[in-house]
Amino acid sequence: MKNISLKLLLLSFIFGLSFILLAIFLSPIAISKAGQTHTQYGNDFTVFYAAARNLYDFKDPYNHPIAAKTPYLYLPLFSLLLEPLAIMPLPMAATFWYWLNILFALLLIILCSRLISPDLSKQISIATILLILTTRLIIDNLLWGQVNILVALLIVIWASAHQKNKQWWGEIALAIAISIKVTPALLGFYLLVKRRWAELLRLSISFITLTLISLLPLVNAKVLLIGWFKRTILNGEGFNWSYAGNQSLKGTIDRFFTLSNTESFYYPTVNLFNLSNKISQIIFLLSAIFLIGFYIYKVTKKNFNFMIAAIASNCCLMLLLSNLSWKAHFIILTIPLTTLITYSLYGAKPLSIISTITLVLFFSLTALTTQPIIGTVLHEWFETHSYYCLITLFIFFVIICPNQEQNLQELLTNPNRDLN
Repeated sequence: MKNISLKLLLLSFIFGLSFILLAIFLSPIAISKAGQTHTQYGNDFTVFYAAARNLYDFKDPYNHPIAAKTPYLYLPLFSLLLEPLAIMPLPMAATFWYWLNILFALLLIILCSRLISPDLSKQISIATILLILTTRLIIDNLLWGQVNILVALLIVIWASAHQKNKQWWGEIALAIAISIKVTPALLGFYLLVKRRWAELLRLSISFITLTLISLLPLVNAKVLLIGWFKRTILNGEGFNWSYAGNQSLKGTIDRFFTLSNTESFYYPTVNLFNLSNKISQIIFLLSAIFLIGFYIYKVTKKNFNFMIAAIASNCCLMLLLSNLSWKAHFIILTIPLTTLITYSLYGAKPLSIISTITLVLFFSLTALTTQPIIGTVLHEWFETHSYYCLITLFIFFVIICPNQEQNLQELLTNPNRDLN
């Protein structure tokens, strides 16, 4: 502790305290959004609660009271994990869920900072900056009662477990994340291209085992599972990917290159080119192939030894290549942002300068483009012009392109050395 700057401790304390006070201030607003009954939609937690309650009462998380308008889109495991909250009244369950997410967010930031270096001073610096950068994303998740903070935390637990050679705990954590959101399965692709066969096998065993366990309480499990696949994977709900809230690469391409309706008449349209849906699908497919191919090329290079950079760039791909990425989903950028902070603080020039500019740009686009700050018109303009998608693309290339892996790897083993 004697090597830690008093100013750094004071600054981190101020921001940490400010975050807790903000969480206390927002708590009645976020909790009230869930509503009083699971028969009426309030926010996303209402859906999670309704699914878990229906599983508890009728052994079926999918045909819950508000499923017609807001279906439960995940595998049964998440609803099974929420069973302890389902026996509570909805307002009480929403309160528990809110403060659990505060805990998840703090753990997420702490574990991310510990991924980089065992040096406490560096951890505090990284954690403080990361808290500032992600507060906007955390608020989104809290107000919507979403599960993305937990998913991001599970991914970080997986990465941390690999550093400490506790693979089974890591694979179980990642298997739960995949069961909730599916897209974290792309991290299995990372294991594949790195030929880490034992870890890939453990992940497969963990996921299959947890899925089978989650099916045991269900009636007509096969029918329900097929229904989930059609509804979630095959888009049986008929979701319009071009809706302005969808910040994935597919949503961006549809808005930019087709006449697709955003489902909100008051949103401005983009339509740089009026192409057919078939051509836009080809553009998306070619873009996905390029991004995945470029990722494989960089990660399989012999001098690419900085595991966190590989995982961070993979997290960017998860958000970009998913058919649907709400703004709240981008809390998964915590590992990429941690990597950029490391580049900025400890990388050599010009990488440190580029990373700093990227972090400032990210903060400006996420924290400073909210409706109360810039007004409705500009806020909607940024949303339809896919600002989350475009900054994530930029982050992906900033992380994956530099040849800084060897130098930054030394940070993990030689924390007393600054790499400026």
